[in-house]
Amino acid sequence: MKRCRLKRFNFQIKNKMSKENRTSDNQQNGNDFIADVSNSALIEKPKKEKYGWHTQESFDDLPSGWQIEGGEEAYEEALKKYNAQF
Repeated sequence: MKRCRLKRFNFQIKNKMSKENRTSDNQQNGNDFIADVSNSALIEKPKKEKYGWHTQESFDDLPSGWQIEGGEEAYEEALKKYNAQF
């Protein structure tokens, strides 16, 4: 996760008694904040079932395994993309 520290060096100070605004030349540490500049849309972890994996649920059901050709390769590629974001 990348973070970027932003500081305000020249901001407006308003005096309660005056209507005039003046700028400050000194740094005010109380106005620092950290902005998160990473990807805000995280990829959810891929599930084998979405790529053709079938889990045997009963004795007379289909055996567990990949039911769609190319499903395993597509799942592995999606898993690599998911793990690369961390």
